[in-house]
Amino acid sequence: MSTDATLSFVFFHYGSIPAYLKCAIESARFFNSDARIILVCDSKPSIPQAWRVEIYDLQKFATPALSAFQKAYVHVSVFKERYERFVLERWFLLDELRKKLGCGYTVALDSDLMIFQPIAPLFEQFGSKSFAMQCFSPHLTFIRTGMDGFLEHIMRRYTDPSYLDLARTRFHEARAQGGLRNLGEMEFVSEYLRDTGNDVTPFGTTLQQGHSDTNINVPDGCESRKIRRRNRKLVFWEHINGVYTPYLRELETRAKIKVVNLHFQGPAKKIIRRFNSVGIEPLLPPNIRSKYFELLFNGASNFLKRSI
Repeated sequence: MSTDATLSFVFFHYGSIPAYLKCAIESARFFNSDARIILVCDSKPSIPQAWRVEIYDLQKFATPALSAFQKAYVHVSVFKERYERFVLERWFLLDELRKKLGCGYTVALDSDLMIFQPIAPLFEQFGSKSFAMQCFSPHLTFIRTGMDGFLEHIMRRYTDPSYLDLARTRFHEARAQGGLRNLGEMEFVSEYLRDTGNDVTPFGTTLQQGHSDTNINVPDGCESRKIRRRNRKLVFWEHINGVYTPYLRELETRAKIKVVNLHFQGPAKKIIRRFNSVGIEPLLPPNIRSKYFELLFNGASNFLKRSI
């Protein structure tokens, strides 16, 4: 059984460290006070000592397996090659990191994902398989013992010429129809999860502890508001026992839904804040600060509707 003290959070990033990643790290620390937090990057970030973050260079976890992947990689995507390749490189780096640093239960997070609950209890609902991955997006992955099968799956794909030819055909057909069919992490996750004999437990957005968000710009049956071409979830805030706690509302019943995590994809990164700070006291009182968060997330019209 996982406990906070035996749990490791791992973040990967290349380039300068953005403010939203620092907020994500701080939130993971706030809700998981005894967990190990590891940041792997190619810069030298300044992180507050109170957050207790271990910082390592990406090259520390380079391996022959990573080099073999980099040589085999074929770029079939509208996104920049460095980005598309890096999101896959992370899996090989994570595998070596866990071995070198002696990590047990591990949670790998995207840099724009914020945790709002203790995470160790979630492992209990994922069964005994090696790792658990969300069906819709691999932004939040729970590793019990390892991801060997998934790494092998990635390498099989990049060393199969007929598969690569098919991937190119699908990519160009999708582009011609105004869609996307990139070859990369999302495609491999989808393939791997379809095989029920694998060493992975798939999970959805509804966990025992609440909503595990894949993308704040997707309503998922919750109240939302239109922002250009996206429908961003409305997020409501309460200050409970010293903690700023977000929740969603079910669209039909308006029932409150607890939040496990929120994934701030795309322009939504701009609304990330230090919602629950470690080591400092906010200047604004809780009632004002909660209202500010709701105005920030939900806009003036939705804020006024709730206030009236």
